[in-house]
Amino acid sequence: MTGRRTRAIERNGGQPRPARRWSHGRARVQLRLQKVEVILIDEFHHVVEASGERTLNKVGDWLKQQSKRTNIPLVLTGLPHSASVLEINKQFARICPYRFSRASFDWQDSDRRRAFRLFLAQLDAELPFDDWSCLGDTDKARRIYLASDRHLGNLMLLVDPQVCGTGE
Repeated sequence: MTGRRTRAIERNGGQPRPARRWSHGRARVQLRLQKVEVILIDEFHHVVEASGERTLNKVGDWLKQQSKRTNIPLVLTGLPHSASVLEINKQFARICPYRFSRASFDWQDSDRRRAFRLFLAQLDAELPFDDWSCLGDTDKARRIYLASDRHLGNLMLLVDPQVCGTGE
């Protein structure tokens, strides 16, 4: 082989086509074969923090293309500033009509305190123990609130069955 095709293959590390096209195409095929119903991208704020406006616009375009090509809903999770990709890329924002934000638990606000206690009671019901731990009781809930520093991830470390020694 000579000419443009050879030079293109050499530029692409011996691949006949750019590796990105292959991996994206294979990923889409696997998503269909595995019957994936939703794509969850967690910790999306790391992409936002490491990127400028131009890159975020490209990220938004890429996510929009993947969503349209696969017809699989995307769920992006992260800190509140993750939404900046939607502010920068208006086309991507239009295909993301549902946005949900969860504020940190706040012990000082009675409604949020009640919601936190209800959450703990529901969590308690889901734990793999024979007896209830009464996590939603006011005193225990306050202690858990303080120990978790208002972060759901920290709270889950406190009650994770693997951490509690009951996991497999």
